[in-house]
Amino acid sequence: MNRLLVLAMLLFPALSWAHNCQEFLTSDWPADEGYACEVTKPDLAKLQMHKVEVCIGSVPYRDGQRYAKAELKHIPLSQYENIYNRAEGLHTKFLSSTYIHAWAGEEMQESPEFLKMNALEEGSTLTYTPDIWNQLQLDKKSLQARLVTQSREAALIFQNEWQKIWDLRLKCQRVF
Repeated sequence: MNRLLVLAMLLFPALSWAHNCQEFLTSDWPADEGYACEVTKPDLAKLQMHKVEVCIGSVPYRDGQRYAKAELKHIPLSQYENIYNRAEGLHTKFLSSTYIHAWAGEEMQESPEFLKMNALEEGSTLTYTPDIWNQLQLDKKSLQARLVTQSREAALIFQNEWQKIWDLRLKCQRVF
């Protein structure tokens, strides 16, 4: 499998970014269906990013249920253009990533045509961590995906307004 992936990267260098998802998709609970997605160049400029990548995996779980996981990684333009980062070789390294997971049922629906994740991570007023709401939709036929991430300050009684952090339109390829 790895030799085939390396051969594909040599023959199709434009698709070599899919290799970055291999480790995530095969770690912990390995996915039996995996996708590597990337934001297109025109959208990167609007986001002020050098690179944004999302890895999406569909995982069989022990009890016959399905589980979905995703990882969002990004390199801001400020990091990429920083001369000190270039000197250290950090300008092309993903220094932060966000993990998203969802269990079959309300959080995740899957069919041969699509995969949808609707994952809410509740924050805490004690640790000042916000609520995070991730909505991911992958069209398996067109290999297009959309990830919307919203955040709000955690509250005990009155809920605060959601603030959009990411609204990404992604072009994907199937890794396996």
